[in-house]
Amino acid sequence: MAVLHRALVTWFLSLVFLILLVLRLDGRTRWNWFIVFIPMWILDSIMILYALVVMVSPCRSGDRWREVTANLTSVLAVLLKLAFQTCLCLHLQYPMAGLPLHAALAPLLVLLTGATVSLMRNLIQTHCN
Repeated sequence: MAVLHRALVTWFLSLVFLILLVLRLDGRTRWNWFIVFIPMWILDSIMILYALVVMVSPCRSGDRWREVTANLTSVLAVLLKLAFQTCLCLHLQYPMAGLPLHAALAPLLVLLTGATVSLMRNLIQTHCN
C-alpha cells in the first residue's frame, strides 16, 4: 500500500472515530462504547496485518533480524493500544463492574513508557555517532 493510501485510510478512520465520539459524548446517541471504537479497531488490525506482511518479507529473502525486531516492536505497540482501548471501553460501558480507571490506563502507561525509552535510546545513539 502506498504512503498516500495509508495516510488517507488513517485520516478517514480517525475522522469517523471522532464523529462517533462527538455524537456519543454529546448525548445524541446511546451507542455502546465498543461501537464507537470500531474505526480505531479497524485501523489497528490494518496496522498489525501490514506489520506482519512487512515482517515476513525479509525473512523470506535473507536474515535481517533488525527489521524483524523493529516490526515486532510495532506489533507490540499496536497490541498495547488495543488493550488500552478495550479496557477503556469496559470502564466506560460498565462503570459498576469495578474496573478502576488506573487499571484501564495501565496499558497506555506501559506503551508511553516504552516509547519514551526507545526515543531516548535512539537520541543517545544518534548523538554519540
